[in-house]
Amino acid sequence: MSFIGASLFPGAGLEAANTTVQVLTKKSAQRILLIRRIDAYFLVAEVVLMNVFF
Repeated sequence: MSFIGASLFPGAGLEAANTTVQVLTKKSAQRILLIRRIDAYFLVAEVVLMNVFF
């Protein structure tokens, strides 16, 4: 249910993320974005592997 809500209203999370990024220094912000991107890739890979093997 929360996933549906997040996809229906992506603006709230995005706004909070932008505020957080502005508060942090540029280097820290880039590091967090990189970690989030890696997390997203792992999530996609996990879903693909689950579909392939199960």
